[in-house]
Amino acid sequence: MAPVAIRSRRHLKAETRMLLSSLGDHPVQIASRLEALGVRGMHENSLRCALAVFLHSVLAGEHGVSSVRVKDNAVVVRTGGHWPGGTRISLPGPLRRFVQTFDAQLHPALLGGPARTTRAVPAATDPKAQLPT
Repeated sequence: MAPVAIRSRRHLKAETRMLLSSLGDHPVQIASRLEALGVRGMHENSLRCALAVFLHSVLAGEHGVSSVRVKDNAVVVRTGGHWPGGTRISLPGPLRRFVQTFDAQLHPALLGGPARTTRAVPAATDPKAQLPT
């Protein structure tokens, strides 16, 4: 079955913000949540860091997202052919701090290669949905 197209940029931003807020409000809590989901990523790699792996795993299957890039203060989500340059979503303070601590390798349980998600992660719109590993 083909991925469902994003209805609007506003919808994509709302879905992404909801996923980000579901991780917690402190870097240690965010790391624990990602670890519990089996997420692994590469430090100092904007496309393969743990946060990018998590978001891509959820959004790609549901919405045809082609890439997720995590920057210091924002996430850029690209969809196949939609919105050249991608959609930028600002990261709240706790997630910014998580990105810094992840890149500093302070969450070793999340480091690993290749970047992957090993457990089912609920999709943003369907709490029963599971992602392929």
